[in-house]
Amino acid sequence: MEDKKYIVDLKGLKTDKIEMEYQLEDAYFKAFDNKEVKGGNVQVIVSVNKISTDSFVFRFEFEGHVIVICDLCLDDMSQPVKGEEELKVVFGSYYEDKGDNLIVIPEDKGVIDLSTFMYEFIILAVPIKHVHPEGQCNDEMIKKLNEYMVTSCDDENNQQNDATDPKLDNN
Repeated sequence: MEDKKYIVDLKGLKTDKIEMEYQLEDAYFKAFDNKEVKGGNVQVIVSVNKISTDSFVFRFEFEGHVIVICDLCLDDMSQPVKGEEELKVVFGSYYEDKGDNLIVIPEDKGVIDLSTFMYEFIILAVPIKHVHPEGQCNDEMIKKLNEYMVTSCDDENNQQNDATDPKLDNN
């Protein structure tokens, strides 16, 4: 995503601490072309602390919701997300992701694009399971699922299956 509002000029920082606020909406999420997250509305506050002339700590605090597909009824649903993350940034000769939330950026450029980091932190905060709160799933889809769902087997069916299962034949 190329948007100047997400780019921070680290060399041009006038103070040792700054804070920025972003309101990420549907267009932001759609720009990443992720099939699982279809949109959202998340407020992100980014604090930047300049530790030294070549070292910075970014703190991301976010809260809001993203639009995902319900695993049960397949309708869109609003999934709350909230979290805090930290990113350490140091200058070096070339870009490198060192893991453990440590990024090296080229000193000759001295800028960092926060858009991808915010997106990744938010996506990582989305629970693996997406299910509407009780009673909010699509009723038609739930009825169809219940038609085809096997909820339990009674003993008679189990005994009948055992009698016809060749793997259980003791002869």
